[in-house]
Amino acid sequence: KEGHCFRNQIVNLCELQKDTEAELQYHAGSIETLVNLVDHYGGVTIIPELAAEQLTPSRKKKLRLFQTPAPVREISLVYHKYTIRLDHILALADIIDASIPRHMKEKESFANIPI
Repeated sequence: KEGHCFRNQIVNLCELQKDTEAELQYHAGSIETLVNLVDHYGGVTIIPELAAEQLTPSRKKKLRLFQTPAPVREISLVYHKYTIRLDHILALADIIDASIPRHMKEKESFANIPI
């Protein structure tokens, strides 16, 4: 949908502008809906690697990975140096870190910069 953060990231990834002839159609509200639309009607979609891990084996066979350098998504926690909620921020950082699969942390593009 218009304004959806994943849609915006794909538009940025493809470097599409409104005044170009390129056509981007993203009309689903969820990644699962996109996958189902492609399964049913054909076509191509882009999904995050974390979502791809949840696909069935038959769907995984249809995956095509980006060539190097593959696009990446960045997670940043930015806060004021005098914040009084640093313990909450550090707890959130731990939760995010724990949710990232080990094999993704081993990639060259992964950088965990301590605060």
